[in-house]
Amino acid sequence: MTARGRSAVPVAIGVLLVGIFALDLFFPLGVAAGVPYVSVALLALWLESRRIRLGVVLLACVLTVTGFFLPIPPRGETFWIGLENRVIALFAIGVTAYLGHLLLKRSSEVREREARLRAVLESAPDAILTVDRNGFVESCNPAAGAMFGRRCESLVEMPIDRLLPEFPGDVKASSRCRALTGRRLDGSEFPAEVSLGRFPRDAELRSIDYAVIVRDVTLLRDAQQRTLRSERLAAVGETLAVLSHEARNELLALRMGLTVLAESADRLDADSADLIDELQTSQRRLSRLFEDVRQHAGPIRLNPTPCRLSDVWRRAWKACDRSDRGAELVEFPLPGGEPPTCTADVFRLEQVFRNLFENALAACPDPVRIEVRTEPYGSPDDPALRICVQDNGPGLSPEARRKAFEPFFTTKSDGTGLGLAICSRILEAHGGELTLLESGGQGACFELLLPRSGASRSGVLRELAEA
Repeated sequence: MTARGRSAVPVAIGVLLVGIFALDLFFPLGVAAGVPYVSVALLALWLESRRIRLGVVLLACVLTVTGFFLPIPPRGETFWIGLENRVIALFAIGVTAYLGHLLLKRSSEVREREARLRAVLESAPDAILTVDRNGFVESCNPAAGAMFGRRCESLVEMPIDRLLPEFPGDVKASSRCRALTGRRLDGSEFPAEVSLGRFPRDAELRSIDYAVIVRDVTLLRDAQQRTLRSERLAAVGETLAVLSHEARNELLALRMGLTVLAESADRLDADSADLIDELQTSQRRLSRLFEDVRQHAGPIRLNPTPCRLSDVWRRAWKACDRSDRGAELVEFPLPGGEPPTCTADVFRLEQVFRNLFENALAACPDPVRIEVRTEPYGSPDDPALRICVQDNGPGLSPEARRKAFEPFFTTKSDGTGLGLAICSRILEAHGGELTLLESGGQGACFELLLPRSGASRSGVLRELAEA
């Protein structure tokens, strides 16, 4: 009932009390004249105050008794008949008031239970939908709209197989958890765990609805894959530690022997000198491979300190072997000229920038132009930096883009294929992310997302960092 309707209830009760009492006086011998007061007890149920409702019921009882004795009390047999009916009227008023009180109490409990259930549904992170026996969505919670990329209201009366193409036509089990595929509004799909349950609308099971709980397990599967990858890398690291220990002495002896031979190259013919040079090159490659695999497989321990990123990438640029090439590093500062600062491991970030710069120098023809753009990213409560490193080279082929971060994949003749994989792990250890962006054929463009505080950011990047 609206507020205006509630305000009219006391007026209606007053009019009824006066009207019924007047009729009771006009028909003093009416044996059922007290029964109409039951309507007053029913109307009092709309009053919010329990005390006022009780007062109205007591007033109706008092008027029932008073109307019996006014204006002239009945006598003889009429008295006892009228008294009996007045007692019945009082009983009817009392029972009506008591049952109405129980009804209001139960209704209040139901409303409170519904409010709690609604709060649970609205705050649940998983999508919760009810589906009728014909496969159409009847209701859903806000998480369902967010998960499927639609407004929650637009999901109602939609076929469930548009959201879950693999949804079973019949659900015989009362509760099952299945691995299905969800489909969003834009057509993209995601892995999902779906719990199915059924509940009858009536005792005869003529109409059955289904409760469907959908959980997006994309992050969980990514975390599982990264955990499995970390376990494999840990095993590789343990094996490599043993191999490195055994091979280091052999490599050292090989390097010393080749150095001695190289110093006496004037006594050797040209073929022998070329062979020694090739052996030294192979020895350096083997040593670099051992070092890169060790860094990739071993845990990354950070020593974060406040730093200015522009100083970091300038040192990395200075350390690159440009061999008097026409190479240019172009910097685009933050809006307003603010220096790009954050808390990070300077040595590790310099390693990342140097790897990106050296890859660009190796891929680009002269003159080489490498651009570094920086812009703010994230929210004020969780600030981060977005750094884009782009070159003017030919770009990467589709296969190279797909395998860019895979270990041991390389397009360079003397590369180990671990540089970008190590850089990606360094960014993840900082709570950030390294990705390869579409550059429209204008060279390669790498994006670095780096939290300013040094702590792992929320959402996907937090999950990646924890994995």
